[in-house]
Amino acid sequence: MIALVIILQIALCFWHSIASVVFRNDSGMSRYYLQLQNSAQGNPSNNFAYWIVSFLTFWLLYGYLVPISLFVTMEIVKFMYVGGVLWGDLGGGGMVCVYVGG
Repeated sequence: MIALVIILQIALCFWHSIASVVFRNDSGMSRYYLQLQNSAQGNPSNNFAYWIVSFLTFWLLYGYLVPISLFVTMEIVKFMYVGGVLWGDLGGGGMVCVYVGG
């Protein structure tokens, strides 16, 4: 499950960084208020370097997907386990008090 989330995160970062480069080249340069025509820190003039910076930026932004999905997955597993124990699917008959006398 976690591997799927990481693969999804890589795919999202890859796609959005490509979209960022395409936007920058198509219509971003003509928007003077974005200042994309000026090379600065975080805005390199080389497209590949800009793609790397964008990929790492999106990786940091989407980095919260893994911990949140881990938390949700663990809560679902705990809920299902408690339901199994209470209703007898796990643990051999549910919560039954068996007197072991001697």
